[in-house]
Amino acid sequence: MFVDVKFIGDIRLDGVSIEECTFDGCSFKNINFTKSIFKNVDFKKINARDDFSFNVKKINNCSFEGEMTGIRFGSSPISQTSFSGMLNDCSFFGHDQIEVVDLQKEIYKKIEPHEVANRMDLVDFSNASLVRCQFGNYCYLDKVIPPPIEENCISELTGYFYERIKDLVRKELPIDLSKKALMWLETFYKPDVRVPYGVIGPHDFKKSLGEVGALDFYKIFTLAAIECKTKV
Repeated sequence: MFVDVKFIGDIRLDGVSIEECTFDGCSFKNINFTKSIFKNVDFKKINARDDFSFNVKKINNCSFEGEMTGIRFGSSPISQTSFSGMLNDCSFFGHDQIEVVDLQKEIYKKIEPHEVANRMDLVDFSNASLVRCQFGNYCYLDKVIPPPIEENCISELTGYFYERIKDLVRKELPIDLSKKALMWLETFYKPDVRVPYGVIGPHDFKKSLGEVGALDFYKIFTLAAIECKTKV
């Protein structure tokens, strides 16, 4: 157990196996966990200033609690692991790379759920808030436990969902906001084999749409996901 320990510097913990361990109130700066195994490890009181990343073989039955900013999990296989608190600008990938069919035509190969490195199996976000987090490189989220509905909505990005939410945006938002919202939809939520699921929060687009507009956009996204049965 590590309590209030400072891990500072470009330290790469490569190939270690960490089990039955707790990091409580520790601080991390330029810490990279690589090719390691984490099992039954708890990270408590994570601070927004902490800077660490994972590119590991396994994260199983662990917990992360606190204010997490910019933590990079790469395509590390995560299972039966819980997150509580706020995750701001954190990133999770399903696969280590994008499979390209034709780069000039922007055609990419679809990677099926059973083929990805990180299946996000029973990853629990039920006590978390996801703020502008990235779920890319074939990151399937159908097996996660989602955050509360007032915090986030997770949806599979199907063609049907995309067309439905565009219709709702045009119908429900003022024309000046609908143009901006449609732009964000095309940027982040258009069907793409590389990004099968999308995540949104009620304040994610506050800077562009204003507080009320961002909340209305979030409600429309949630309604479309429920109607199309794509909501996780």
